[in-house]
Amino acid sequence: MFLINTKAVGRAGAATYDAHFLIVGGGGSGNNIGYGHMNSGGGAGGLRTSWAGGSGGGGPSESQVTFAAGVVYTITVGAGNNVRSVIAPSSSIVGTGVSLISLGGGAASYNGPITVGPTIGGCGGGGFGNSGTPGAAGTANQGYAGGDSGAAVPTRYPGGGGGGTGAVGISCGPNYTPNGHGGAGFQVNIDTNNYYWGGGGGTASHSPGYPANGGIGGGGRGMQYVTASSGTAGGSAITSDADSNGGTNTGGGAGGTTWYYPAHPATSGGSSGGSGCVILRIPTASYTGTKTGTSTVATDGSDTIVTWTGTGSYTA
Repeated sequence: MFLINTKAVGRAGAATYDAHFLIVGGGGSGNNIGYGHMNSGGGAGGLRTSWAGGSGGGGPSESQVTFAAGVVYTITVGAGNNVRSVIAPSSSIVGTGVSLISLGGGAASYNGPITVGPTIGGCGGGGFGNSGTPGAAGTANQGYAGGDSGAAVPTRYPGGGGGGTGAVGISCGPNYTPNGHGGAGFQVNIDTNNYYWGGGGGTASHSPGYPANGGIGGGGRGMQYVTASSGTAGGSAITSDADSNGGTNTGGGAGGTTWYYPAHPATSGGSSGGSGCVILRIPTASYTGTKTGTSTVATDGSDTIVTWTGTGSYTA
């Protein structure tokens, strides 16, 4: 009579195995309605990881995820958001015994027919300019708060920068000193690229020469509001930076835009945050190779690294 050792079930010779993970939520929207030179930046998507060095928002590294052989785990990659007052979609790994979620970034504050404050998300959206609005909070162990705006005075206090996974968004002072730059993203070397992930969006500026930068890690740059050379009433235009949207698959928050930004309808928040991503670093001896969705595969030493840039699944 032979006894079966249940630890020997599965491709890797074990019923369960551990893997490192990194999950970044989708980036939050910027604001494009209201005083065009006062629009704040969107918050970055939250960042959670088991890799050494900590998680977003100053949190610690988490425990590795434990997979059970034969179980299908759903991988969700949050899209970037350009809808005002709405948190961006989350990214996650979910399956039997596993539920790991990084929240999407908070939207920048909005001032139009109604005034809505910045949205709490993985990282918080920036406060709206000349209103004295504080930036929204981030989520613990995922990201930081957005920057505050200045008080309502005639010396131009633009909105605050969006929060990043590695730093708070910059609160903007009078005449852009300091400027409302987006908070920095957080550096994680799980895939050997040593990237920064989840920079916050910068605020829009009133004049040339004051562009607010997005935070390192995919944060969108704030647009500039400039006066046409004719100087006539209604002769205003914008200069659009190609990087006003958050970076694709970085979770970066969107930069603020002007109210004349023509590419988005009135229901939108302006520029769009960047999509998130999910990375698994699995011991190659345990990696099954059974997966779906848009992903890339690399190896580093004894590990296989799978990066999802679109929603899919992994069968352990």
